[in-house]
Amino acid sequence: MPSIQLLSIDTQLFREGLKRLIAGSEFAFVGEAEGLAEAYRLVEPGNRSAIRPDIVITALDGREVAEQAEWLRRFRAALPEVRILALTDAARASALAPALRAEIDGHLLKDVSADVLVRSLRLVMDGQQVFPAGAMASLPGASVERSEKPSQLSLSAREQEIIRLLVNGRSNKQIAQGLSIPDATVKVHMKSLLRKMRASNRTQAAIWGFNNGYSDRDQPGDTSEPPEEIAFG
Repeated sequence: MPSIQLLSIDTQLFREGLKRLIAGSEFAFVGEAEGLAEAYRLVEPGNRSAIRPDIVITALDGREVAEQAEWLRRFRAALPEVRILALTDAARASALAPALRAEIDGHLLKDVSADVLVRSLRLVMDGQQVFPAGAMASLPGASVERSEKPSQLSLSAREQEIIRLLVNGRSNKQIAQGLSIPDATVKVHMKSLLRKMRASNRTQAAIWGFNNGYSDRDQPGDTSEPPEEIAFG
């Protein structure tokens, strides 16, 4: 399988950590840069030695996101087909709005596991968007007014069981079997969860669940192995 070319942007410590996280996957580094301005010079049209990454993964700083968003727009113009995934310290949609309007393909928190990161990269390369549900209000074209933060949602005990299983890679059928309830009941609960989160698909719901602690692997005493695949989509 041909490797997927990745350009990483941030401090050297971040880049070295990223290499370790995705080691052994299909993603290979084609370039590195300290910041977006430096990275753009690596892909700038007219540069005879320009690199052509398939995906760009960059850290964003909420204090500088407006300036960073301008560079992201330049990336879009220079490489319309490139995928862009941003990592941040917080999922505040207001701080990320400029980057979201620059049409990035995904946003994750910096403390996600290697498992979630690699699967999110794969989803982005497949043409899917990966965002915490709370950030979706700022996506281009969003029209829903949001008065409640997803992190403050009131979920029933059953909904919490379902979101935890979803985060850990279970399909609707596997969730139903694990909870000894009909498939149709799982679907009803899933629709309710998406509505409460104001998420449009399972991907957004799973990322929200991970960011809000709904992962069995985060629980004390859990020694289970991670599933081979996470069924985000």
